Amino acid sequence: MIAGRRWTVGRKLEGILDKAFSGTRVLHVPHMQLTLYHTKCRQALDRWEERLEGIFDGRPYDILDAALTDTVSQYPVHIQPFRDMIDGMRMDLVKSR
Repeated sequence: MIAGRRWTVGRKLEGILDKAFSGTRVLHVPHMQLTLYHTKCRQALDRWEERLEGIFDGRPYDILDAALTDTVSQYPVHIQPFRDMIDGMRMDLVKSR
């Protein structure tokens, strides 16, 4: 059950990033649009991190968050793996070459 909830959060994060700049093919955009894309993605990840804090504080934002809030209240689930997932997505936004 816990693994399923983690998977749901991961898919939700991917969806948030996809919506941040929907319809744009990142490999074929001018630099200005790419910067806007990264800004929107960072903002989306910041909002998700706030929602994650709410989940672990018992304040879900929506029904999917409520499912994870329920799991967190019943099982010894730690917030750090979720933070690590968000941080990993932030690292994906940084050009390393």
